Amino acid sequence: MIGIGSISRPIEKIVNGMLDSLLTQFGSPKSSTSGNYAFRYEQYFTPLQDKRVKILEIGVGIGASLKVWKIFFPKADLIVGMDIINRCSHDLLVEEGNQTDKTFAKSIFTKYGYFDIIIEDGGTLQDQKIQAFHNYFPIVKPGGIYCVEHTQHSYESKNSGGLRKEGTIIEFLKERIDDLNFNGIAEKGLPYDRGDFAKILQSGCTLSYYEKEIDGIHFYSGLCFIFKRK
Repeated sequence: MIGIGSISRPIEKIVNGMLDSLLTQFGSPKSSTSGNYAFRYEQYFTPLQDKRVKILEIGVGIGASLKVWKIFFPKADLIVGMDIINRCSHDLLVEEGNQTDKTFAKSIFTKYGYFDIIIEDGGTLQDQKIQAFHNYFPIVKPGGIYCVEHTQHSYESKNSGGLRKEGTIIEFLKERIDDLNFNGIAEKGLPYDRGDFAKILQSGCTLSYYEKEIDGIHFYSGLCFIFKRK
């Protein structure tokens, strides 16, 4: 199990620009010249850089970011990509499948087990992103991270979105904030200690899957990190 407790360190002490340089070098849209996710990824991934992590990226295109992960995580046990069509070079491990396919997600788990990091950069329609979360968050390791890219599409009509529109990935993730706070358990007179999950379980309260499993959610422009409880 990979711990992520150290990610709370000040950003300036762990970010050296290496990841952005690599993403730019390989032409990844995650770099500061395009999607501009590199800064945040480096913030969260640097503490795991020398760990034996397992990484799954959903939606890899021609594999630019997969090549970067191989360099950035030199001790990784596994780095695998997933896309509807494999357009990557033979030195990259890529599985062909649809992110909304539950059966395919189960086959990924059967073949590779749990992942420390899952990056969802697949289809931009709202139902695609929501179903991907349902399919793949369960195979994140305890203490691991699920990353959702392109949440800005939630506000675009061409991607079945709109401001505060029901059924978008942003509204879905807002609901997970309620799960994180046990949907008002404190109002029901049940134990609510921000740091003691065991007390809530001992109370006999029935919790939903996401209430049990989500330990934190961090939102940024176009990007969201969901942390799985250890």
